[in-house]
Amino acid sequence: MPGWAAYCASKAALLMLTRSIDLEGAPAGVRCFGLAPGLVDTAMQASIRAARINDISNIPREKLASPAVAGRAIAWLAGADAPDYAGTMVDVRDEGFRRRAGLD
Repeated sequence: MPGWAAYCASKAALLMLTRSIDLEGAPAGVRCFGLAPGLVDTAMQASIRAARINDISNIPREKLASPAVAGRAIAWLAGADAPDYAGTMVDVRDEGFRRRAGLD
């Protein structure tokens, strides 16, 4: 998407960092997860809408996810039921993840 090169590159870098931290931390019992929360109703999204820089700016606020959903996803990932997600990027919009984490 025009104007988002740095943002997209940083997301790719975070995935590799997530994988590396998980691999390096595993012997000490440290798990690492990446989280893709989707479009969340945050101050950043308010700035994007106000800037009118691309199509994301036109998404109405009522279509944005509540920050509570991302918080619940993080809490579930931190529990004992998610070791198979360690080292991966978890998308809270994925229906299988939502069911498993009790987000529906």
